[in-house]
Amino acid sequence: MQAFADALCRDTGSCDSGSYNGHQPSADLAIDNFVPVRSALGDRVAEWALANRGRFGAEYVIWKQRINFGSGWRLMEDRGSITQNHYDHVHVSFFRNGSTGTGGTISGCGVGVDKKLRCASDDDVPIHRNPWASSPVVNHLRTTQSWFECWFPGEMHRGGNKVWYWTVGDDNNAWGFVPASAVRTTIDPAPGLIKCGD
Repeated sequence: MQAFADALCRDTGSCDSGSYNGHQPSADLAIDNFVPVRSALGDRVAEWALANRGRFGAEYVIWKQRINFGSGWRLMEDRGSITQNHYDHVHVSFFRNGSTGTGGTISGCGVGVDKKLRCASDDDVPIHRNPWASSPVVNHLRTTQSWFECWFPGEMHRGGNKVWYWTVGDDNNAWGFVPASAVRTTIDPAPGLIKCGD
């Protein structure tokens, strides 16, 4: 991570980077770069971090209450403060050993160190309040690269099973369920992903 911080400082001029015990996913796999609140400098830092993901083994970037795994920004839940919502710093998380393309990467469709499933998905997928198709649609997945918190058994769907994945969409802050048939997993539920409520 020091090489990342040094290159970031050199290329963007933003040099106030660090980590701490309890940092997510861990102190040795995450770094924060502190910038003025909602600043253009923060925008540059976030874009630089995304552009250099492969070079440094970065998994995702968080900035201004949005998260990006390299496939576009997705709105995150409101955590209640400027700092918790990442308006005063850019957060970058890294793959263990700087690897990419292994379990936990979005291209590899696996569960990462943060226990979330990252996987390709269909585009424009409706997110339902409950794990069945007749449940109200509360949001949509607009991108084809998505992440999921957990799985839950629900109604049988066209994928031939009853697995539904819990996520937040791209239109608003609403969370809900998508059928496993919309997610490019090879096994459902995805190995290593927790069952919702466990």
